Amino acid sequence: MNRIKLGKWIMSFVLVAGAVVSTAVDSNTTHLFNPAWHPHARFHDALFLLILDATSLVTLWLLWACSRGAVRRGRYGALGGIGGLKREPRVEIGDRFRVVVAVVEPLRICWELL
Repeated sequence: MNRIKLGKWIMSFVLVAGAVVSTAVDSNTTHLFNPAWHPHARFHDALFLLILDATSLVTLWLLWACSRGAVRRGRYGALGGIGGLKREPRVEIGDRFRVVVAVVEPLRICWELL
């Protein structure tokens, strides 16, 4: 097993364990089903769990099933708007722009695949 595959398995374990444990811990009478909690607070707890589980699923899909070409197309689209860029710009590590790309890129990839 090479290092990339090992890294994928470790990241997959962390994603699945985090989603399952968080959902299991919050889905009881002390949190999500607590009658003493205000309904709006329970709504936000349920929304958080839904976002966490959905983000974990999308990340797992991007990690294992997504082809390299789809990720590259998504990166170009995220950097260049609707039309994309002809080439990937050189961005130094630590640049704020890279953080924006890391946030926007998964959303752009999902949008392209719809």
